[in-house]
Amino acid sequence: KIGNNLFILELKDNLMGDNVMESFDYKCIENHVKRNFIESEKGKKKGIKQLKDYIKDYAKNEYEALGFPYNKKLNIYPIIIYTDYKYRLNGLNHFLSIKFEEIAKFDVESVNRRIRPLTVIGLDCLFKLQYKFRDKKIKLADVIDDYHKHVKNREKKNADRGLEKFSQLYPSFDRYLPENRNYIMSTSEVRNVLKDFFL
Repeated sequence: KIGNNLFILELKDNLMGDNVMESFDYKCIENHVKRNFIESEKGKKKGIKQLKDYIKDYAKNEYEALGFPYNKKLNIYPIIIYTDYKYRLNGLNHFLSIKFEEIAKFDVESVNRRIRPLTVIGLDCLFKLQYKFRDKKIKLADVIDDYHKHVKNREKKNADRGLEKFSQLYPSFDRYLPENRNYIMSTSEVRNVLKDFFL
């Protein structure tokens, strides 16, 4: 929890095999994503379904003992963090966002109003931003909000581009950052990263 924002995270330490990535088969990749980010073949909840359960439990005040009582005024940011760079696919966030919206319906209306769009972020991406967060140059909520505004604007301006839209209109969070100068690591930040790493 940071200010009026609650970030609910699910870490996915999965690997996308080269046979999937290099198949260039949409159905093959889609099935892989569903198994690892929605539900396994055996019916085990994954990714977005886990996030849904966390939010449901939060709305029931089941995390009060951990110091997170339900607060209807908090904005809820559902986030999936992945470790394998291959999930930096354009269109993946958009695909999972649609699936999440389909299942993330709660009895408490204030929860539905406060849920922000799903965001899929690479762990290495957060690592690159750590000094900007530490020095309070940026806020995670603002970065996420900027990303989704960027995607919406791109979608509106290029809605007639047909099949290109998933690869061009829906960039991943990690691919969006380099397009925004506010989020590029400065020379001093790179130096600090190297210093901390080698010391």
